[in-house]
Amino acid sequence: MILETRCISCHGGEKTKAGLDLSTRELILKGGESDGPAIVPGHPETSPLFLQITHKEDPGMPKTESKLPDGIIDEFRRWIEAGAPLEGKLSQAQKVSNRMDEWAMFKPVVRPAVPAVKDAAFVRNPIDAFILHEQEARGLHPRPEAPKQVLLRRVTIDLIGLPPTPEEMRAFEVDASPNAYEKVVDRLLADPRYGEGWGRHWLDIWRYSDSYQIGFSSYWGGAHAWRWRDWVVENLNKDTGYDQIVLQMLAGDELAPTDPDALRATGFVVRNISSDSLEGQQAMVEHTSKAFLGVTMNCARCHDHKFDPFTQKEYYGFCSIFAPAEQHPDPIPGKANVKADSIDRIYDAKPKELAMLNKEAIDPCVPAALGGGKLVIQPVQVPAWSSKPSRRPYAIQDALKASQQTIDTARKALAEGKAEQIAELKARVAAAEAHDAAFKAVLKVEEMEDAGKGKDAPEWVAAAKAATHAQREEEVTQNEVTVELSRAALTKAEAAQAAAVAGTPSAESPAPAGAGKAAKEVAAKAGGVAEAEKALVNAQGRLNGPPDTNFKRREMTTYPPESSGRRLALARWIIDKRNPLTARVAVNHIWLRHFGAPLEPTVTDFGHRAMPVSNADLLNWLAAELMDENWSMKKLHRLVVTSSAYRMDSVYDPADAAIDSENTWLWRMNPRRMEAEVVRDTVLYLGNKLEAGPPGQWLKDDSAAKGDNYRRSLYYGIAQNKILPFLAVFDGPDVNGCYQRASNVSPQQALLLANSKFIHEQSQVIAKNLSSAEGGSNMSNMPGSNDKFIDSAFELILNNHPTEAERSLCAKYLADRTAALEAAGKAAGGGAKNTEPPAQRAREDLVHVLFSDNEFLTIR
Repeated sequence: MILETRCISCHGGEKTKAGLDLSTRELILKGGESDGPAIVPGHPETSPLFLQITHKEDPGMPKTESKLPDGIIDEFRRWIEAGAPLEGKLSQAQKVSNRMDEWAMFKPVVRPAVPAVKDAAFVRNPIDAFILHEQEARGLHPRPEAPKQVLLRRVTIDLIGLPPTPEEMRAFEVDASPNAYEKVVDRLLADPRYGEGWGRHWLDIWRYSDSYQIGFSSYWGGAHAWRWRDWVVENLNKDTGYDQIVLQMLAGDELAPTDPDALRATGFVVRNISSDSLEGQQAMVEHTSKAFLGVTMNCARCHDHKFDPFTQKEYYGFCSIFAPAEQHPDPIPGKANVKADSIDRIYDAKPKELAMLNKEAIDPCVPAALGGGKLVIQPVQVPAWSSKPSRRPYAIQDALKASQQTIDTARKALAEGKAEQIAELKARVAAAEAHDAAFKAVLKVEEMEDAGKGKDAPEWVAAAKAATHAQREEEVTQNEVTVELSRAALTKAEAAQAAAVAGTPSAESPAPAGAGKAAKEVAAKAGGVAEAEKALVNAQGRLNGPPDTNFKRREMTTYPPESSGRRLALARWIIDKRNPLTARVAVNHIWLRHFGAPLEPTVTDFGHRAMPVSNADLLNWLAAELMDENWSMKKLHRLVVTSSAYRMDSVYDPADAAIDSENTWLWRMNPRRMEAEVVRDTVLYLGNKLEAGPPGQWLKDDSAAKGDNYRRSLYYGIAQNKILPFLAVFDGPDVNGCYQRASNVSPQQALLLANSKFIHEQSQVIAKNLSSAEGGSNMSNMPGSNDKFIDSAFELILNNHPTEAERSLCAKYLADRTAALEAAGKAAGGGAKNTEPPAQRAREDLVHVLFSDNEFLTIR
């Protein structure tokens, strides 16, 4: 019914534009802010609403869409002629559900048959058959395979986020074996840099953020989010199944509560959960549904979803899944200072907590329209080591090591101390040793407690007495030092007084200035000695008395021994092969980053408002393939990049463009801009400056922002208020939501490449390296030397060979630039800052020019 599908979203329930509610016949006949009913039963020609949908009266309806098809308008006319029957009142969710019953993306994935095509030679794997089938139906012709150097550059940047080296390019060009390209693909997928390149893609989707400061508050990410970042890189390199990655990111703490590796994965939840529990729940609902399900559950926060079959109650049921979640630092082996170095672990602080809707507690649930049914939730018993992290064996050992280090430090200070500090230093050693003894005794007591032995056990009493005695000894030692230091201070004060009052004052000879103050100081110090001696007597008395069992326990935070199991149930529902969306969404993201355009254009909304899928059968086939291959992303990558569709050139063809100007049906490869990180990393990589491997904690010092630190861009701190300026100019990721990167061409990008100190410095490094490779910069004046340099620069920076015209133009540039620099040097009288010979400086400038070439920034 047209009212349900096209009108109710603006004129029904809570939303009634112009005061017109079309949800019941009574309200339709009542009309809105205008006079009279919206329809006149039996008379469509005089019904205002009918005149508006036929565009005979303004405003034409639907207001934000084109005129309805004639068939729908005719159906509406017949309904009015029949008296406009309408019984009851459907809820918004029911109306939406009615029109979503046949929605393809909400139905389970079924592998479609591979279509037959005429040009069988184009088909390397099923992807090609699906692509070619659509092209043949439209009279399109796929482009031939790209030249070897173009293809190698494309696939290398795609898989590892860096370009090929000249050596790799030359090796590929001369490899005539039939599987030469496949060997390259396998090498790249095995390269550890694959995890870094694709780690950045997935961290975009999962909204990776380091913590950032506003005033005294820290937001998002957690202090150690970088551990989650490194976990993502590692698991991509191991080819951990996409399903297992999702499972661990949502519920690693419930799946494997004692496994530090699984705990790192929950950085995805930590990133969204904030001090405001409701805000954290809502963030988790929005971004879990967008990232893994490709739907906008957040639209149902204030009312039933206007377009998709998600109710407001289901939204708050989704919130309840995350309602108990909080975070705490979890110790890691070898790090005694938990606050400084730990894992940000998610846990269920209040396992029974529920989200509230209109003062009603809502049980955890997922949208029924996605075939989820009722979540199977089973509470998870958390092992003792997880609920009491400080009692983990490695945590205890690390604490003992820290205690021993305190003793060693005190002893070292004693050995190096000056004579007047000996007493105090001896006290520090004694105190450290006493603390260590007490600490070990308390550990013994806690061990007995964990073993379930009663308080009256002999071991318990012995340990408690040992702890009490050790603490008393420490107190006595400290009091003895206090007495000694107080007496020394009194002696100094008495000496000062004696000097101040030397001689008897008289009228002619008044008391020296400060004599009264010195006397008061002596009295105060004497009082201090008395107080210290009194404390010493009391401490010694307690030491000689019988110890009791009231030992001082360590300060220890404990956590609930049970987790709700809700996030684990949700994760298992998301990765269930019957879930209609998970595999489709994952495949769509992978396809987007290989082809520059997704199969489903609205990557976070596969619902009713989604734009049409360009090739639904291909999307479904790939989704089925991903699941059937144990969710292996590397296998999917290999399938995609070895297809003929991926290997086509990107040359523009006017005839095919006339049929498909947007390249929706992929008759050629889409040319793409390098992403921000690839631009920066490539500049460093070409100069052999890029440092390999993760640095540990994210880089945040000022030198990093200036480009002086040469790690991959992935490893720099990124948050709402911090991103490398270089990345920001080239459309770096937005941590608030980056499911699909923007790709802009702006003047600022060209200006940055032209004027950046970073680019200038790397151009110098690269030019020097290339000159050294041919025997030194003094070779630049020899015949043919510049030609070799030009060839090498093109191979390195553009991954291509210069044409004769390009080589000639570059040679002329080098000659002209060298002459200009020589003339400028003579005019300056040798005072130029750059000490390189003019010919070498001209080479630096040519490298700089090539970085500004569009071919450097474009992946063909």
